[in-house]
Amino acid sequence: MADETEKPIKRKRGENLVKHQFKKGVSGNPAGRTPQPQEVKDRAALYSLDGVERIKWLMDNSKNEMVQYKCAELLVSLQVSKAAQKIDVDVDVKHHVSDIMARAAAARQALQGTIIEATALPSPDNNDTLQ
Repeated sequence: MADETEKPIKRKRGENLVKHQFKKGVSGNPAGRTPQPQEVKDRAALYSLDGVERIKWLMDNSKNEMVQYKCAELLVSLQVSKAAQKIDVDVDVKHHVSDIMARAAAARQALQGTIIEATALPSPDNNDTLQ
């Protein structure tokens, strides 16, 4: 039998967790997400087209219907946004498409270990403003 002089423990449920709860209006990660190194971004850009082609091949050729479905779902998700987003676009174009393509080719060759020289084609309006 319990001793009559013992006092029962009276604690509010979860009282000890209050100090660990999120504080309203305070970020849990004030520094934000750690940025990816440029090398990782470059390699991802290099292989992204191959990845999309592989997904398309699996969607067309896999014998597993779930794989086909997941591949189709992924390809659609690349084109259809999941939620409305506000996007501010600066339409002041300062580069010609040929300049961008030449830079992309040079970056791809550099990542593959074979460096080639890339030259920009003249713009149709003869107004090259490569920056």
